[in-house]
Amino acid sequence: MDDFENKNVETNEIEDTSEKKVKKSKKLRSQFMLKKGSYSIVIIAFVLAALILFNWLLSVLGERFHLEFDMTPEKINSMSKENIEFVKNVDDEISIIVCADESNYVDYMSNAQINNYVLDKVHSDYYEQTIDFIKKYASYNKKISVKFADPQTSDFLSVAQKYSGYSGGDIIVSCKKYDNRYKVIGFTDIYSIDMNEDGTSYTIVNNNIETALTSAIAYCVSSRTAKVAFYTGHSMEDLSQYYESFADFLRLYNFDVTVLSDKNITSISEDYDAIIIVAPDRDFVDSEIDAINTFLDNGGKLQKSMFYFGSAALPRLENFESLLSQWGIVVSDGLLFETNSEYDLGNHIAMAVSSVTEAGVETDEDFDTSIVDGVSDFMISIGVPLSKGKAADASIKVNPVAVTSDSTVIAPIEGFDESWSDYTKADMKRYASVIEAKKSEYNSENEKISSQIYAFGSMDYLKSYEQYGFSNLELTLSCIEHSVDVEDLGISFIPKTINTESFVTTSSAQKRVNFIFIKLLPLLILAVGVFVYIRRRNA
Repeated sequence: MDDFENKNVETNEIEDTSEKKVKKSKKLRSQFMLKKGSYSIVIIAFVLAALILFNWLLSVLGERFHLEFDMTPEKINSMSKENIEFVKNVDDEISIIVCADESNYVDYMSNAQINNYVLDKVHSDYYEQTIDFIKKYASYNKKISVKFADPQTSDFLSVAQKYSGYSGGDIIVSCKKYDNRYKVIGFTDIYSIDMNEDGTSYTIVNNNIETALTSAIAYCVSSRTAKVAFYTGHSMEDLSQYYESFADFLRLYNFDVTVLSDKNITSISEDYDAIIIVAPDRDFVDSEIDAINTFLDNGGKLQKSMFYFGSAALPRLENFESLLSQWGIVVSDGLLFETNSEYDLGNHIAMAVSSVTEAGVETDEDFDTSIVDGVSDFMISIGVPLSKGKAADASIKVNPVAVTSDSTVIAPIEGFDESWSDYTKADMKRYASVIEAKKSEYNSENEKISSQIYAFGSMDYLKSYEQYGFSNLELTLSCIEHSVDVEDLGISFIPKTINTESFVTTSSAQKRVNFIFIKLLPLLILAVGVFVYIRRRNA
């Protein structure tokens, strides 16, 4: 009996011990699994955190460095290699100010396109492309800063105190080294527009932001500042509305402008690069003509210019026109009169004229056609007929720059009204509206040097008719910049054209990348982590 009881006790002790071992084993296993599961959770959390940090770093670095891939076949989102090289080598501090918030730039451009008769649709794809390109400039060079400032907010006050001549959505480029020398880039500087088939509106055909912005930077870092003098003393009528606004326009492009009201010109300082004479109605005496010739000759060094803006309403000036004639520029009696209703802008004495390249007019082989690059169609009224004559000096080459239509005739000034019709088809021809007469020689270093006279047949070339699709002021500025050698260095890049295919390709590719890295991958990692955790917990 005792032996049986002892055996039961031993058996119970063994079972207790075994049960305790099993419980201990389960406890250890549970602790192990819990510990392992915790590790898994920590690892999953770490991976998720690392992925979120990675995406955040890409976003931050993308704002400072060029971290993107252009998936479009035409590379419409990529800067030209030549442009990248230029931007990287800019050594001066450049400020790029967009006169809009990044969020409402499209709104400003939508208003600007209406003002430029772009009525087919809102070209938001081009406007978004422009913003992307502007930000690339800062990513390639730390000396270039980009700032967005809405003119309607208080943040813009510091900009308004420093700059002028801008509108909402314009881009202001300045260089700190040259006393914040700056240039304003507007809608038509950036976007090329073509007339629609209906002939009443335009559409955007490509984006020239690279050319416009890089040319502005090149202009701002140039140390060349041209000096121009307006001579107004020979104009009896108050023409301040013309020359004052134009003088401000030139100052905007960093010209040093002086307005002189001398009734008699005794001498012209060689400090000036060019002189401008606006609509004189009182003739010049011989000594003044001599002073002008002396200025243009510049002691044999040339490199001086004169700009003359006339009007058919002015009296004939025998001495001054004799000077022009010596340079091969002939001024005729009468008034330019448009006979073709296709070109008539309202009263027959106003017409659209074209650049010589647009009109297919032959020019001398030395004529620099880049003067009229990108400009065509000009509006003039009360235009004086100009034509090419024979210059007194064989070294002077004369070329028309802008011409009328071939349906233009000359109408008499006296007794004229718009119903005048005393002309025949034989009287119709093209007349020059702008003429360049350039005297060129070679200096002792065998470098070609030139002085030139530009004659404009209308004072309308001092006004901007850009809102109506005319390039008057752009042509005048181009002539002046070329004459004093401060043009924009000829920088030009292939325009970016967005078509439906490229826009869809870009948008779909961007959506796919965003979906994979921002949504799908984090969710996939999270799902795998949850699955592993549940399996191990139930194991």
